[in-house]
Amino acid sequence: MPTWALALASLLLCAGCAHGRKSKGGVDGLKAAAERFHQLARWGDLRSAFQLVTPEQRLKALKEALDRKDDDNLKVLDYELEDAQVDGARATVLSKITWQRLPSVSAKTDAVTFEFVDREGVWFIDGIEGGPLPLAKEHPSPGPTPARSAGEG
Repeated sequence: MPTWALALASLLLCAGCAHGRKSKGGVDGLKAAAERFHQLARWGDLRSAFQLVTPEQRLKALKEALDRKDDDNLKVLDYELEDAQVDGARATVLSKITWQRLPSVSAKTDAVTFEFVDREGVWFIDGIEGGPLPLAKEHPSPGPTPARSAGEG
């Protein structure tokens, strides 16, 4: 079993204990969704790959890819799932993707972060940071509230 799968399983177990519930999609569903997206992108089937994106993001993601002519010019040469962190119904998956965009003959390898959300037992991609298929999250998580100094107020 790959080390990332063991890390993913232990993170999911910890998240389930800490939050009193296990994500409905579970570790197997998350792994399957991440693998499926990467495989479809590697095979050049972006339309099917984007079916794993949240419905509200799907059309935007496909349009951006078609505008870049990724259906013809993007070649995903290899990928490796590296790690994952699960927090209830949300998960972050880190992968390494080697790709090229024609007509370039140079390959590029990027660390890519995928934000997943569990919707009634199905994991969907909600954002992609880095790599050849970036996708901004539709509803970014709010950042921490800045601390106020004693003189403010």
